[in-house]
Amino acid sequence: MIMKTTLALVLSFVLSPAFAQSDSFSLLKEKFKRQEDVVSFSTSGFFARTILLMAGEHEFTDAIKDVKKIHLITIPKAAFTEVGVSVKGFKNVLVKDSFDQLANIKDDGDDVTIYLQSTKSKDNRYVILIEEGTEVVAIEIRGYIDIAKLMENESLTYNH
Repeated sequence: MIMKTTLALVLSFVLSPAFAQSDSFSLLKEKFKRQEDVVSFSTSGFFARTILLMAGEHEFTDAIKDVKKIHLITIPKAAFTEVGVSVKGFKNVLVKDSFDQLANIKDDGDDVTIYLQSTKSKDNRYVILIEEGTEVVAIEIRGYIDIAKLMENESLTYNH
């Protein structure tokens, strides 16, 4: 029994950095953890690929084969006012945390911004912020997304 407990503790300390969120995403999650109607969960890249395969989206699994972890938090816009922060302020926090803005897409009132915290290895962090009518969805993806393969699937051109 003691051996199992010791092994579990050692594994949790060794593996926890591998699944850790970025400082900025952890800050966002912490800021809203006690707010009503905030939904937060994490899943593995393996689980995400499995869901895509089950949904028949085989072409996307190659693009995300190196994704390790996905964190998602949905926050009502009213909660931002309640805790005294703004989406724009969080975007500034991302930039200070070494995230670069890759794209901003506005579509039918929705505002989607994609950020990348790049490393030399395939251990990047991507943050996708989706501002909708009454809520904000923040997604952090840890690992590597092959943008060229993603663009291939969408029949779009991608310049390296």
